[in-house]
Parts: sequence; structure tokens; C-alpha cells
Amino acid sequence: MVRNNNNFIYTFLSIVVVLFLVNRFLMPITMVLAIVLLYMMAHEGKVALYMNQITKLFVVIAGMGIVYMVLSIFGGFSALGSSRYAVKEIERGIIYILIAQIIMRSKVDIRKYISIWNMLLTLSVVVAILQFTKVIDMNTILKNFYGDSIQFYNTQFTVLSSFRCGSIFVNPNVFACFLVACLGSHLVVSRKYGCGFMRNIVVYLLCIIGFVLAGSRTGFVLGVVILIYHLFTEGRANQGYAMRFLGTMLFFFLIFVLFMNLTGNIGSGILDDLRLFKVNEGMSNSFGGKISIFTNLIKQMQPWNYLIGYGPFDYSLSSSFLVDFDLGYFIVYYGLIGTGLYVAMLRSLLHYEFMDGTTDHRLPRMLVVIMIVFGLTAGTYFNLRIFAIYMLMFLPMLANNREGIEA
Repeated sequence: MVRNNNNFIYTFLSIVVVLFLVNRFLMPITMVLAIVLLYMMAHEGKVALYMNQITKLFVVIAGMGIVYMVLSIFGGFSALGSSRYAVKEIERGIIYILIAQIIMRSKVDIRKYISIWNMLLTLSVVVAILQFTKVIDMNTILKNFYGDSIQFYNTQFTVLSSFRCGSIFVNPNVFACFLVACLGSHLVVSRKYGCGFMRNIVVYLLCIIGFVLAGSRTGFVLGVVILIYHLFTEGRANQGYAMRFLGTMLFFFLIFVLFMNLTGNIGSGILDDLRLFKVNEGMSNSFGGKISIFTNLIKQMQPWNYLIGYGPFDYSLSSSFLVDFDLGYFIVYYGLIGTGLYVAMLRSLLHYEFMDGTTDHRLPRMLVVIMIVFGLTAGTYFNLRIFAIYMLMFLPMLANNREGIEA
């Protein structure tokens, strides 16, 4: 019964976070998370938070949100800081604390873990395919579900060289964040527990299709980075595995090139027609623009802002505020203190411990690689849904089919 409770809670929580953890459903989802945590605490007979390093960090960030909210009310310390957005950071910290506490109290059967994330990956890619093929009006369905204010970027195009979509995540870069996480976690889990050849093939194929439809250069580069990271960390200890892994990747690359030529989406087989392969252009336009915005905000700081930052603010007010990468936001929000918080977060993930004091660093280390690389050009921590997914995907305690699972 305990085994089933853990698996059901994890499955339920994963579906809720992936599909519903957006502003429109924020309050009811927070209540659901609180109820689930209270149930688990009651089951173990101890109503108290387990204060590991990552939970302490979330408590500190939520506490800083309270401080900045008070400072913003009195005014004077920052031209950008907003009490409303300080409250949003408090809410973020609370949600992350709830999810972290639930995860620490769960031990999930590896079969359930694999099946739930494969199901959600499949769902997201199928929605993306429907957006591209326009068999049904998927954009209208998503708009009715997530709200009228969402934007669909380049989903109106019918050729892959121009088309971009975000599937259930709406934003293509956020969709790419999810795809990268699915790929990274699958590489780790399949290596440790074994997932079967056909399951591996399906996951790789779904990720490739997703990356092409998302058109995310950052996602593509990070996908290559984690493949190299996985090959280096696992392949150096087992050359046979390294050769099989390289052969599989080469096979998929050849299939991809053949598919693109047959569908006529790439003129004369030139892969550069696809947006995700235009990495140099992305570095100069997207990444370069974000660095410019960040440095301009730093130059405008008053002396005290270098230490405590501007405080949380509404970056959507102007494109000149859109830093859009993790470390940049930590610095402009919290100054030098923010730099310390970012480093502490990565360190707490690298040394992550389960509630019983045991460790398994494979998944958390993959998460740190993803956060560092993706965090240079896009947000992970400051995207509520994505970071919640990352915690669910990379921080649970997994058990193989023969292990007893206890609460």
C-alpha cells in the first residue's frame, strides 16, 4: 500500500505540475501541493519540514522576498523594485518548498518514473506535431486552456525553416527546456536501470522531433552538450557502452538527414535552413542582446544596488529589462547576494541528499549541467513550471523493481 501511495502521489504531482502549474491555476495548485504534503506528514506522524540544503535556500529566497517587499513599500532603495513582484518571488519560494518536501518523502518505482515521463514527453511532442500539421486547431485549444494572453510565435508557418512552437508550454524555449530534461534524465536512468532498446529509440526520436519543431538553438546546443557529458562520464568507464552509444547517435543523425531531404523541408539537404542549427546567429542576436541588457542594468545601479540589487521587478515592462538568463536575474534582483544564492543553489544540487541521508548524484549532476548551460541564455529557476519539473524529474529517490519502497 505504501508503494502504491508513493507512486500515485508522484504520478499525480508530475501531471499536475507539467499541465497546470501556470499563473491561471496557481492558487488551486498551491492548495493541492499543501494538502498532499500535509497528508504525507500525517502518514509519517511528523508535521515538520525536512531542512536540507535546497529547502534552506528556498526559505532564504522567500525571506528575501519579504524584505524586498517591505523595502519597496517604503521606496528609495531601487528605481525598479516592485512589491508586487517581491510577492511573486515569495510565492515561488513557497511552491518550491512544497514540491521539494513532497519529493523528499517519496520513493518512486523506476517503472512508474519512466512511464510517466515518457507519457508526458509523448503528449508534448504530439501536441507540437498537431500545431505544425494543423490537422486540428491546437492553438485555439491551448488558448482556451491556458488563457487568451498567451502568444504562439511562428506557429502560423507550414515549413520547418520558419515554424516554431511551444506545445503545451506555449513558448518554444520553455518546450526545449522540457525536452532537454527528458533527454538528460533518460540518459541517466537508462544507463543505471536499463530501459530496453526500443524504448531508448522512441525517446531519442521524440526528442529530435521536439527540438526541430521548437526551433530552439539553445535547446539543440544543450542537447549536444549533455550527450557529450553523458558519453564522457559513462563511456570512459565502459568503452563498449561508448561505442554502442556513438553508433546509436550516428544512426539517428543519418535518419534525421534522410527525413529532412525526403520531406523537402531542407533545400538540397542543407541543414542550415533550420533555425536550431543557426547557432552563430543566435549567439550574436539572442545571447549578445541579453548580455547587453544585463550590462546596461548593472551600469545604472547605485552603489547599494551592487550589494542588494534592484529587487524583483516586472521585466515585461520594457525589452531593456529582459535579461532572460538565470545568473543575470539573480544579480540584478539581489546583487552580490544573488551571486551567492546562485552558487549555493548549484552546490546544494551537487550535494543533494535524500531524506534518509543517502545520495545518488547521477541525476542531480545532470540537472546542474542543464541549469548552467541553459541558464546562460534562458531562464530555468525563474520559470516556475520548468524548475518545478526539474525538481520532480531529477531529485526523487528511485527504486528498482526488486526493492521494497517505504515512505
